[in-house]
Amino acid sequence: MPDEKCYQEKVYELEKQVAVLYQKAIDGDKALVVALNDLGRRLDEMNQFRAQLNEERGRYVTIPVFDAKHEELIKKVDLLVIAKSNLDGRMWMLGWVIMATSGALTVAINLIFKWVNK
Repeated sequence: MPDEKCYQEKVYELEKQVAVLYQKAIDGDKALVVALNDLGRRLDEMNQFRAQLNEERGRYVTIPVFDAKHEELIKKVDLLVIAKSNLDGRMWMLGWVIMATSGALTVAINLIFKWVNK
């Protein structure tokens, strides 16, 4: 009988080990399901991000279009600089004309007063 008792103890120990391994397998399956769900969620988020990037990429200006528009703006700015310089020169000349005219009028009025008061 001692052999039978020893045998039963070994069977009991093996059954405990099987139960522990079975629980670990169940826990592993649960963890696998959770990991697969999380992976699916992450892949969905990555696909959404990729779609967003593709949508935004369509809004960007291409280099050839940018270069053409930039060149056009540079030409317009150059024209504005030339127009401003031209206007500055005209204002400078107008100032000299007004100063010369006022000086000539002052001299003329002084001469008239001197001629009338003689």
